[in-house]
Amino acid sequence: MHSSSAYEMARGSTATSPTLGDAQSTYEFRGRLDVLRSTNLEIVAGHDLVREDANAIDAASLDGTRGNQTVNRVTVAANHRFNRLSLNLRGGLSETTYEDDPFAAARNFTQRTLTGRATWSFRPTLAAFGEVGYDRREREGPVAGDGLSRSSDGERVRLGLSFGETGAILRGEASLGYGRQRPDAAALPDAEAFLIDANLAWRITPLTSLLFTADTNIDETSVAGASATVGRRMGLAVRHAFRRHLIGETGVTYASQDYVGSTLDENEIEFRARRICRRSLPDAVHRGPPQLVPLDGPEPGLRGTRCPRRRPCAQLRRGGPLSGPGPGALSEHPLDLALQIIAQVGA
Repeated sequence: MHSSSAYEMARGSTATSPTLGDAQSTYEFRGRLDVLRSTNLEIVAGHDLVREDANAIDAASLDGTRGNQTVNRVTVAANHRFNRLSLNLRGGLSETTYEDDPFAAARNFTQRTLTGRATWSFRPTLAAFGEVGYDRREREGPVAGDGLSRSSDGERVRLGLSFGETGAILRGEASLGYGRQRPDAAALPDAEAFLIDANLAWRITPLTSLLFTADTNIDETSVAGASATVGRRMGLAVRHAFRRHLIGETGVTYASQDYVGSTLDENEIEFRARRICRRSLPDAVHRGPPQLVPLDGPEPGLRGTRCPRRRPCAQLRRGGPLSGPGPGALSEHPLDLALQIIAQVGA
């Protein structure tokens, strides 16, 4: 038996004005305990402070001033491997609060989740998985616009394929599924969605990769008459390594928000081009923008570091979520110079 833990802290801000500025901070602890050779426990606890989207319809202020949103969260997972079959059971608790908002009681909510996942590995670069989840959300009070609470119960079912993180040509995973959120208030409609989630990288040449990302979420809203929002996002990007420490990327992302029970519908297209500067850092410290690193275990949702067996180890990572494939790896420098052109398509 051995234990391993990793502590991660990330802070960043780019404030230009009270209405357009952006600031956020994240403090996170990640740990893992190997109980048996094929069984381990994981925990992630975090505190997030972010500003609301400048275009958020739910924002209380009408003059463009953005309030702060605070999220306190903890997730615990248990993993076990039976040769080719891996089982994962994880539960989460999060509390979301809005500061400087006169309608905070109607927007603040607590979320509890319980998810089970089974994965069958055909080979290191191909596995099939199925996932079933339950979601409970509780609001502090009713929405002022219609006097109805947005507390609800939800279910998620997903089936997908994982191509691992070591393939020479294709990496990542993709899944299809169904999700539903059922409000406690009978006057509000159920929010249902066909779920598409993907994070795939196709290496066209040793220096060029094509990246495809997609995610679907059923999110909270306080719009009168709407029970929830179904958010969809899809992105396609090309990344090319000009030098060992200089990588260029360009791509396009489409996002939509459908307010269930309302006629509101938001669509957005974002074009981006950026350069990524990479540098080698000491084993114990990694800096860079958000990237995920899989733990040495079957758990798909939590991420951490790999530690040698039979001895404890800890790593301090500052400047961004865990980045790079492991100690000594190259990580992205926080100087991320990006050109973003955002076009609103519809309202």
